[in-house]
Formats: sequence, structure tokens, C-alpha cells
Amino acid sequence: MESFESVSCVQGEWLSDGLMAGLLEHMACFLLTGRPRSIHQARLLLNHIATHPAASRDLRESGRYLSEVLEDHLLIPCRVDACQTDPGRG
Repeated sequence: MESFESVSCVQGEWLSDGLMAGLLEHMACFLLTGRPRSIHQARLLLNHIATHPAASRDLRESGRYLSEVLEDHLLIPCRVDACQTDPGRG
């Protein structure tokens, strides 16, 4: 996936296909496996969207809301130390 800094802002469109694909893949992986690291990664991307100045207000609010829902209802904090250990991965 490309870095956040390399995502171009063409005609107001700053979200890359790679960023969105990564977000969807991490969420799908979590839903299929329950792997905490996957939802952590998805929340990092959602938090990036929620704070990106080029994102519309609606998109920032939606990203923030989904990130909060994932934390509140799945009880998975977005902390690196909470997601570093994944017993299913080497």
C-alpha cells in the first residue's frame, strides 16, 4: 500500500485505491478471523481519514464515528501495545 504522503489530491480526491483497499481488507480479515491486529490497522486508517485535512467534513465524521464504534462495541482499543501480540501469527 502506498504511503499516506504519496496519495495525490486530484480534483479533491485524496483517497487512493490502496488506502481504501487496505481498510476494507483489514476489516474483512477481522470479521473472518477475529484477529485484533487487523481491526487495529483498520482503525489506524479510519483515524487517518478522520483527521485528514483534504477529507470532507462528512467523511471525517464518518471515519471518526466508525473508529469509535469499533472501539466501543468491540472493546478493542487503538493502542499499539494492545495489538502487538498476535498468537496466530509468527
